[in-house]
Amino acid sequence: MRSNSATASSVHEIDSALTCPAPQGELALEVGDLVSRLICLLVSPSEAKATRLLNVQEVADLLNTKAQVVYRLARSQELPAVNLGERMMRFSEVSVSEFIKRGGVSKAA
Repeated sequence: MRSNSATASSVHEIDSALTCPAPQGELALEVGDLVSRLICLLVSPSEAKATRLLNVQEVADLLNTKAQVVYRLARSQELPAVNLGERMMRFSEVSVSEFIKRGGVSKAA
């Protein structure tokens, strides 16, 4: 039977043999950036989840206004939209809620 010190030194030898050399320069920055992005995705998977898309009438109902106002907000880019064709737009729930949180349209200077 081996002693604990012999086992510990064997594990250390195997561990040091398996470690890769540290990346240098720009590669190190890119690897670090990729690792931090991966950690963010693992820690908060709710952000990576796709949001539901709302049609113009649903957004108009949420804002208690008419569909024409929603089209105008999309044209002026005050409310981000996905354009699927003529008069066919979709809005993410997140963008609509952010629009509401910031208080609506930005005021002209």
